[in-house]
Amino acid sequence: MRRSGLILISALVAIALPAVSHAAVAVFQDPTNVGTPGAPAATIPIGGGPVSLNLFYRNDSGTTASPSNPCLSGTGHEVCGWDIHVLTSAPGVVLSNFIPNPGSDTVWAISGNIWRGNGGVPTSGELGVRRIGTLVVSATTAGNVIVSGNLYVTAALAAANVTTGNTLATAVAGGDTDGDTVLDPTDNCVTVANTNQADGDGDLVGDLCDNCTGVSNPRVSAAFLAVNSWVTMTGGQRDDDHDGFGTKCDAKFVGLPTSAVGALDLNQFRASNGKNRDVDTCGTAGNRPCAIFDLDENTTTANAIGALDLNRFRALNGLVPGPKCTACTGTGSVPLPCTAGASGNCN
Repeated sequence: MRRSGLILISALVAIALPAVSHAAVAVFQDPTNVGTPGAPAATIPIGGGPVSLNLFYRNDSGTTASPSNPCLSGTGHEVCGWDIHVLTSAPGVVLSNFIPNPGSDTVWAISGNIWRGNGGVPTSGELGVRRIGTLVVSATTAGNVIVSGNLYVTAALAAANVTTGNTLATAVAGGDTDGDTVLDPTDNCVTVANTNQADGDGDLVGDLCDNCTGVSNPRVSAAFLAVNSWVTMTGGQRDDDHDGFGTKCDAKFVGLPTSAVGALDLNQFRASNGKNRDVDTCGTAGNRPCAIFDLDENTTTANAIGALDLNRFRALNGLVPGPKCTACTGTGSVPLPCTAGASGNCN
């Protein structure tokens, strides 16, 4: 099944609760099955294959559990039950199937091109992000997949409405740049033909266009690039020395890329430890972008080169860079040329 892109699709509703300020539920789709809000609405190619919308809800009321009798005491943030409806704006956008989250007690049906599902844990309630399941959609015309209601029940056993009109996916016309019969919106290698969409490391980048085929290094998101314009990429994946090897599988800082990582590379790393990947210059001569030493590509911690990068260096020590796809040949090449953020440099 085709999977497509990642932002929070909010369905936020505030109500009063005893001992808490409010309760709210957000309904969204996520292509990675992990329940992380942060991607735009999914794209469904008109005339293409089915697309999987991995549906989640997130309890935005907080993380405080009821001290006793969850879903009866009314003092915690639990959601004790939900009944959610999803429909399409056009008959040509078809809800064809649904696979509930394994182990869940979800009751569902698709009728009149409307998906209705209800579930929850009425004895203990649910906190945080919860996966609902996978809704399978295809399209022959333009249209949207929309959250249309209905209710959820709070720990105080009060019902609140789910906001209507939240778009989970949009059906659009899609071309096929590489002619592999997989339309561009769902093709994991848009410029390289790969009908089987093989992706051995599971990073949503196909093996035939992946600059690190043996380690997961997803493409840089638009949200990350907007605040980290110093990065350099090939094929949309981090490649901060723009040699065609993804940063996460390339600890070769000096000498030929066909030789193994060794003592000279370690010297370069040590001289760069603790420096800021965004603004400093690194290496023993202090004239190299620090981004090339950001081997772990961690985007949730401080920007300094540090322990996580050292751990990645140790894993790469003694190895040659890569492996990478045969088409990932670096700067100026086709189909994976070097591209840089607004303050990046491909020289």
